[in-house]
Amino acid sequence: MTNNNVIYKGFALYCSEKKPLGVISANGDRQAVCNTKTLPRRIKKYLITIEDHRFYEHGAIDLKGISRALYKNIKAGKVIQGGSTITQQLARNILKDNRKNVIRKFKEINLVFKLENKYSKDEILDLYFNTVFWGKNNYGLRTASLAYFSKEPASLNTTEQIALLTFLRGPNHYLSNKELFDKRHALLSRVLHKRNILSSKKFSKIKKKGIKIQNNTLEIFRNASVPYIANIIDENKRLITTTLNRDIQCELTRFIECSKYPTTIIGISNGQIIAEGSTNGSDYPFTFRSNVGSTLKPFVYAFLKESGIDSHDLFQTTTTNTIDWNIREVQEIDKEFLSLKEALFLSNNNVW
Repeated sequence: MTNNNVIYKGFALYCSEKKPLGVISANGDRQAVCNTKTLPRRIKKYLITIEDHRFYEHGAIDLKGISRALYKNIKAGKVIQGGSTITQQLARNILKDNRKNVIRKFKEINLVFKLENKYSKDEILDLYFNTVFWGKNNYGLRTASLAYFSKEPASLNTTEQIALLTFLRGPNHYLSNKELFDKRHALLSRVLHKRNILSSKKFSKIKKKGIKIQNNTLEIFRNASVPYIANIIDENKRLITTTLNRDIQCELTRFIECSKYPTTIIGISNGQIIAEGSTNGSDYPFTFRSNVGSTLKPFVYAFLKESGIDSHDLFQTTTTNTIDWNIREVQEIDKEFLSLKEALFLSNNNVW
């Protein structure tokens, strides 16, 4: 049973077929938070080796790293190496400000010192993997893993882990250029092998293995939707298995996105919601209480007739529901009861 007061921000949603479907987000970013216990140790080691091999040795700023990068860039006559630490990259992702000016850099350095003073190195790594941008509005390792491989991070193989690290330097750039992606993936694999992080056997296997990047657009759901679509909630894994049917939900979302007018749809089968959505957000069908559109009333009428209710059966015209919802009427009715037939003719809502 769901608790309406619980905030499920960062939870991943799976469809009824137990495949990744979306995330709970309040601000529109796709960010499924990874339980720190399920973060693969290997990908942490790979990241440190590639991006900041002195991560556990330096403080907020790696002066040696900056000096080394500056020397190599001057020697090459162009920028071939950066001096940013993992903490600096984390700070940039938190600020979400890519402007190249003094004010932005000052904010970044200030935040770096705050992060290093407040968190341990391992905590900074966890924050990094839950915050970093991975292209296409995807934030965090778990989101990227679900979007590009339909897997939880713990299930990623070595080739897939390196593939995700390949995207970090320019996610949308490498996602749109397979040739450049393959070259950088091969480069990172060689670096890891050269530094004895990858065995020769594993390195050889990676070179032979192809990489298939998927394009799963994770849908964004709001917290208020959860009580209506959740089937199983695992708070430890931050995972919600829903009643939603993946194919129907995707088609419903596509239809809403293509619609010229504000659209709200709920699909129900066997008493369960199998698809839902609205131009105004996934929670709109449940939080905005409106009368059933008059277009639907003939269908409701036909259903009631088939269920054995006669068109001359009488129903009260006063509100009898127990929820906080004042049903509006187009016209005042001076009768205490209306037959089903009269209710249809007068478009009375209370009778329905």
